[in-house]
Amino acid sequence: MLIDMLSHFVRKDSKNWDEYVPYAIIAFRAMPHCSNKYSPCCLVFGRDMPLPTEDDWKPQVTRKDSGEDEYEEHVKMLAVRLHVANKVTGQQSKLSHETAK
Repeated sequence: MLIDMLSHFVRKDSKNWDEYVPYAIIAFRAMPHCSNKYSPCCLVFGRDMPLPTEDDWKPQVTRKDSGEDEYEEHVKMLAVRLHVANKVTGQQSKLSHETAK
């Protein structure tokens, strides 16, 4: 898959293919898989990958009064999202194996 991605950017006679590897890896990690609709980044971290262009224009607002409750709520929601993503991915994997048979 990495070779296929690199082939779109690098000519056959090019020797600088290694310069494009980080971009191909970012694209692979951010792209949702066709069978389960989740990206590898989402399955690992519980959210989509924040791309540089998305965060460049958003104001960074920090609240000084955010406490332990907000942190614990964030951790709980992250656990729920990861559990749901894991469950859906497992179901889609089983379905894909049955279809392939």
